[in-house]
Amino acid sequence: MEETLYTDLIASYLSGNIEAAEREQLWAWVEADAANRTFFDEMVQLWGMSADTKRENFATDTQVAWSKVESRLFGNAINTPIVTLQPQSSKKIVPLSIKRGWWAAAAVLLLAMAASIWMYVQPFENQTIVYETSENERRLYTLPDSSKIWLNENTRLSFDKNFEQRIVQLEGEAFFNVTDLDGKQFMIRSGEATTTVWGTTFNVRAYPTEKNVEVTVETGEVALSKTKNANKTVLLKAGKSGVFDKKTEEVKLVEEEIENADAWKTQQLEFDETPMSEVVQTMERYYGVTIKVENPAILSCPLNLAKDSPNLQQMIKTIEFSLPVQIEKQDSIYIIRGKGCN
Repeated sequence: MEETLYTDLIASYLSGNIEAAEREQLWAWVEADAANRTFFDEMVQLWGMSADTKRENFATDTQVAWSKVESRLFGNAINTPIVTLQPQSSKKIVPLSIKRGWWAAAAVLLLAMAASIWMYVQPFENQTIVYETSENERRLYTLPDSSKIWLNENTRLSFDKNFEQRIVQLEGEAFFNVTDLDGKQFMIRSGEATTTVWGTTFNVRAYPTEKNVEVTVETGEVALSKTKNANKTVLLKAGKSGVFDKKTEEVKLVEEEIENADAWKTQQLEFDETPMSEVVQTMERYYGVTIKVENPAILSCPLNLAKDSPNLQQMIKTIEFSLPVQIEKQDSIYIIRGKGCN
C-alpha cells in the first residue's frame, strides 16, 4: 500500500538508513500534497520528542527545523543535498485527524523502533532462557555447561543466559545429568526447596499443585534443602529419595526407595515384590489417572512386573491376571475391587 510505503520511507529517513533515490521519492511525495506535508511534519516532531530533544516549530519553518534534525541524525556525513521545501500557505492544510490510519501506523512504527532500541541496549546477561513442555510432551535439552535435562510434560525450566552461577528454576518434573565442573555447584530451585549437586544424575519432581517436592538420586550425591534455611538439609546418596513438605517446610529422607521415579523418562515400569499401595501411586503418576481401592487388604498385595512402554489397559490386565482383583472404570476413576491378600 502507498501509505505503508511512505511511512517506511520516513522511518528510514529518521533512522538514517535511506538511499539517495528513496530520499528524492520522499521529498516528491511531501511536495505533492498538503496533507502529506502535515503528516511528515508531525512525524518529525514526534521523532524529536521521542529523542528527548527540543521540539522544533516545523509548521512555520520546515526547512530550517528539518536541517537541524538532519544534522542531529547524520552529522557531517551527509553527501546528498536536501531538497528545498517551499512554504505552501496558499493550499488548504488537511487536519491530521483525516489521516488516522497513517497516524496509527506512525505510532506503531515509533513504538517498534523504541522497543528495538530498548532490546538492543539491555545487558545480555539479564536475559532469561525458558524451556517448556505442554501436555503429553517430553523433551531433551542441553544446558550451556553441557549438562543434559529431560523435561516431563507440563514443565517449565528457566535460567539466566550467561549461566555463570549454574542456577535453574524448575516447575514440573525433570531428570538431570549434571556435568561436573571442578566442584562448581549446580542448583535447582523449586519454590521453597533447593537441590544442590556437583556432577550427578537424579530426578526432581516439583509440580506447583502437589504437596511435596521429591528428589530421587540415580548416581552420585545430592543435597536437598529449604531455600531460606540451609540448616534444613538432607544428603541423598544413589538409590535414595528425599522430599520437601511444602506445608510444614520440612526436609526429610524417604526410608523406602521410590521405585520408577524416572519411569516417565525410561518408559519402563518395574515392580519387584512391590506392595499395591506403591503400585497405585506409581500408576497414578505415570498415567495421570485417579485410582481408588475399595478393600484395604488389597494394598498389601505384592506385585512382580517389568514392562516396556506399557499402556494403561495392558497394566490393568496384567494386574488382574497376577492378583485376585478386578479393575473397572467409573466415570474418570479406576476402582480396584477384590478380597485382597493375607
